[in-house]
Amino acid sequence: MSMTVAQLADPRSIASKVLAAIVMLGPAAVLGLGAFTGRGGEPLWSWMGTGVSVLTALVLLRFFTGRSLHSPLACVPCLIGAIFLWLARPDTNEPFGKFALGLFVLVPVCLFAGQALIATGAPALRRGRQLAEALQKKTDWPADLHACRLLPEVAALREALREEAAPVLSLLDDPKPQVRVAALAALEHRKSWRIGQPDAVLKLAVADPEPEVRAAAVTALGSVKQRLFLEELAGCLRDTSSPVRKAAAEALLWDCERRWIWVRHAIHDALADPRFLGDGPLTITSGEFGSQAVSDFAAWATESGPLGVRATQTLALHYRQRLAENPDEKLVGQLKDLVVGTRSSAILRIELAHLLQKHNRLTPEVLDRLMDSTNPAPLRLLAVESFLQIGPNEAAVEALRQVARQPNRELALHAAVIVQKYLHVDLGLALGQPAPAIHTRQAAEVTRRIIQWSAETPEENGEAGQPRSDLIPQKAGLQDWD
Repeated sequence: MSMTVAQLADPRSIASKVLAAIVMLGPAAVLGLGAFTGRGGEPLWSWMGTGVSVLTALVLLRFFTGRSLHSPLACVPCLIGAIFLWLARPDTNEPFGKFALGLFVLVPVCLFAGQALIATGAPALRRGRQLAEALQKKTDWPADLHACRLLPEVAALREALREEAAPVLSLLDDPKPQVRVAALAALEHRKSWRIGQPDAVLKLAVADPEPEVRAAAVTALGSVKQRLFLEELAGCLRDTSSPVRKAAAEALLWDCERRWIWVRHAIHDALADPRFLGDGPLTITSGEFGSQAVSDFAAWATESGPLGVRATQTLALHYRQRLAENPDEKLVGQLKDLVVGTRSSAILRIELAHLLQKHNRLTPEVLDRLMDSTNPAPLRLLAVESFLQIGPNEAAVEALRQVARQPNRELALHAAVIVQKYLHVDLGLALGQPAPAIHTRQAAEVTRRIIQWSAETPEENGEAGQPRSDLIPQKAGLQDWD
């Protein structure tokens, strides 16, 4: 089996460092040899040149670790050697003088030629073609297409393609999906493209039969800056494959503040598509949503259907992450305003209220406003439970009675749990257990009991009085609570 690129990388690095040390310390060695043998002219100048050259070479080797020969400063030791050689005035008719003078001239010329060659990108282009050809001939591929992106050969190819992507573009038409995935992984987050190159990758992102290939193509195009191209790429937000849709969201929104205005319509359509309701909130792993994006999500959250649901989920996740990272007072104040305000959707207000409750940021003033009858019942129950956790509260009990009278079995069961837990009224619930399933016989009996409790009129001493018959549904009428 041939050696992997990772196995070859370390010897190449060692050889490069050894070569740099020889070239940088060579002038000092020549001057020292001349001073020691007496053939380098005046010994004092030769020894001084040796010391200065050694010090300069060590500083450069330390400063340009691993890439000393890539800098024009690599010629400085030879220049110093030539100056001190001229001061020492050796006999240029002897072999040593000719050798030293030729060395101090030839080495800088070779270094300059090598640096000029590297600047053209030819060595990297040649290495990229070699690695691309080796990748195309590879036979021992992982069974999982996603694992093909993590191969050491792919990492080496990505490094070789820093300046030019051309060597790998021919692999995009390879019949093996493993080769296409590996080639696209080598182009991930590439910033510099030549004309026509992104179009070849976009073709795979839109039309390749393999979802892994489409996802890799989308990721490769994540750093493209052209607006029209990004708007076309945004069509992948409605791809039939969930990994492709997630990759598209990440590729498009990592720079959300600048790109949002370009892709917001595509994101609106993707969130509103009922086929993707199960995808949940829109997520990005790098960066966060900008202020304009948050404003749009808040507006979309008031809409009905999948758009409102997913926009609400996205906002809730966004604020959850922000509170976990930096729960500053300004953010908490904004969330409180959203919870008590009436312009936000009911679902969003409920989600944010639970989030603030989890972080112990719901103040008595906010809870008191949430108990108002104009608020959604789940918000009122949350406020009631928060107050009853502290101690007895007549206003909370009255709000609890009002919610329990509503013709909704789910709300009735929630209210029953609170009543039995904090008011110690036996409603037939198992201690420490969640409420029964909504369509069970036990749920119907608990609903009947909580409705009866809600109809009781409390006396001034806090004890329950006689039930109000006008508020107790008859047995036949209990169907309204199902």
